[in-house]
Amino acid sequence: MRRKDFLKKLHKEMKYVARVSRVDLDLLRPFTCSGNPLKCEVILVGINPATPIKGLFKKCWNKKKLSFDKTKFNAVYAEARGGEAPSEKSYRHKIGVLVGKLKRSSRSVLETNLWPIPTAARNQLTPEHEMAGMGCLRLLLKANTHWRLIVAMGVDAGMRFELSPPNEVLFCDHPTHVGGNWDSKKIASEIRKRFRKGKIRRPGA
Repeated sequence: MRRKDFLKKLHKEMKYVARVSRVDLDLLRPFTCSGNPLKCEVILVGINPATPIKGLFKKCWNKKKLSFDKTKFNAVYAEARGGEAPSEKSYRHKIGVLVGKLKRSSRSVLETNLWPIPTAARNQLTPEHEMAGMGCLRLLLKANTHWRLIVAMGVDAGMRFELSPPNEVLFCDHPTHVGGNWDSKKIASEIRKRFRKGKIRRPGA
């Protein structure tokens, strides 16, 4: 997909989500990554963002270069939370550890969700929110011809990908699931193992 087409469709999809879900467009967060979202090999799929920060995505997204500034994202995110560092039990910390381990293995990672609408908890997603659909996620999967593995985090994401070929998806608990067995080190190890053994999707397939 051409850059121009992707940008046009992404903006259209975000406007649709904002209108149907009755959420401010500037609160939506369709993805985060370091660099080009269409060249990431590993796609982490959660439920939805938890912290509403107006304009956060826009501040970090460079449309001309088709590049997302993850360092700036982390800085703006921390500032919005009063400079407070994420606790070790938080989603942001656990995902940060996982992404860091994969980065050292030269695996580029795209973080996204079923829904780009921020709510403090899953049960705060309304029928209107869910009605808005998963268009942003579908667009990312279609436009990115480089992805090789999806990590479906939690029950909702697991249900979305349960019929996908086994070599395309790694299922695991959501990082914030109470009583879950999330382990960033083990998940990173499993991802690296799949790449070594070729148990992954062919790029562009």
